[in-house]
Amino acid sequence: MSDVSEPQKEAKWQLMDRATAQRKSLLTGGYVPIPINGKAPIMPAWQKQQPTVGDVEKWPQLYPCALNTGILTRATPTVDIDVYDADVVTELRSLLWSVVGDAGHFIVRVGQAPKCAIPFQTDQPFAKISTPIFTSPDGRKHHVEVLGDGQQVVVFGRHPDPGGNYTWQGGEPGSVIRDALPYINAALAAEYVDRCTDHMRKRGWLTDDKKRGGAPGPPAAVSEEFDELYGEREQKYALAALSGRTIELARTVEGGRNEQLNKVAYRMGTMIVRGWIEEAAVINALLGACDGNKYLRAHGYRATMKTIESGIEAGKKEPHPDLPDREPSGDNRTLSDLSDLSAIGGTKQSTSDEQPARGRKAETGTWEEPDWTLLDDRRGEVPDFPVDALLRLSARLASSRCAWRRCNSDARRGPLVWHCIQSRRDSTSCARVPLLVRTADYVGGHRRLLRYRQDTRHGRYQARRVADRTRTQTEDRGVAA
Repeated sequence: MSDVSEPQKEAKWQLMDRATAQRKSLLTGGYVPIPINGKAPIMPAWQKQQPTVGDVEKWPQLYPCALNTGILTRATPTVDIDVYDADVVTELRSLLWSVVGDAGHFIVRVGQAPKCAIPFQTDQPFAKISTPIFTSPDGRKHHVEVLGDGQQVVVFGRHPDPGGNYTWQGGEPGSVIRDALPYINAALAAEYVDRCTDHMRKRGWLTDDKKRGGAPGPPAAVSEEFDELYGEREQKYALAALSGRTIELARTVEGGRNEQLNKVAYRMGTMIVRGWIEEAAVINALLGACDGNKYLRAHGYRATMKTIESGIEAGKKEPHPDLPDREPSGDNRTLSDLSDLSAIGGTKQSTSDEQPARGRKAETGTWEEPDWTLLDDRRGEVPDFPVDALLRLSARLASSRCAWRRCNSDARRGPLVWHCIQSRRDSTSCARVPLLVRTADYVGGHRRLLRYRQDTRHGRYQARRVADRTRTQTEDRGVAA
């Protein structure tokens, strides 16, 4: 028997305590932490989170399975070198230093070596920029991307593939504050991605254009315009489909959740294979919807991911057909017909209500140009506040004994109102709202009093009727006896 004892596996509560301490450290260092289950966020609307220390302390109870920790890459863009060739990784890292310079504290995260991730800081958030997917002669897939606004990167926890913990070189987030990281912006990120693309192409690696539905275009940075942010009509279509289907999935009750999840995953798989939307975005959205309808808690992360992946893979085998061309303006058919979003797993059904539906769409505008007049209440301009009438009413209220008592009973507003009425200075504005409240209070109290009197009078009347009826019945029984 060996005297050397094997290290004991940590309990779940120990892992969660460590994760909570790491998340608080990230908050202190200027990062935005989020709980991660494996590689996927499980919080709803995780891209918009701004957690506090109090929120972090609640996560162990809200998300007990999320033992990993990630950070949002909106203000902390991260270069993710997803390349399996160690020599190429070294060359790409050297290429990165030559583009961004050597200013700042570089730290490197390693999960599945030789692949690595390097976080930066920025004050100009930009969208994700990525190279095409390259295939090396050994058949492995490689690409480099700069994660930006709308993405996250896992910084602490256990890597799901090799099974080991994420490690850091040169320090780790939290101990190294965000402001100490090297700086990068959209222009530098685009330059680095372009040079990585040329470098991998020179090695003879081939781009996987078939999956992307065509030749890859140039990387695009974030812009305020919707078209520049989300891309062409197909990307808008896929995003609208994903948004609508996830909302419907989140509202699905027990008994139909698994079937609905498979249908939505299948539908989105037909668009993923066309390159209209990223698979990671679809998976994250579906996991969020499953967390909302309690499916994730009931079946667990692995079973949920298995259902999602099987649906997506089935959808990839049947790519979505091309969207119909837009028709000339002036016809009701100019509207983007997204009615087939609800026809998950089948073809769009044509009904006799199609023409009335198009008429309703024409009345309310299009996706690109909605009818903003629907927000107008059509009542015209708002009249001026009746200051004169309120002053006359306030004088009558102030002269009454009741108003004087009510004003004296309020230590803050009462004396102020009384002073404004008596002095008649340029303080009308400060008396308007309190006096209006007083007036409404008097009117409401009077109405309640009248109602109480009516109810009381009616109750006494009913009581007398019951008493008279009882007395009459008693007398009748006495006579009969």
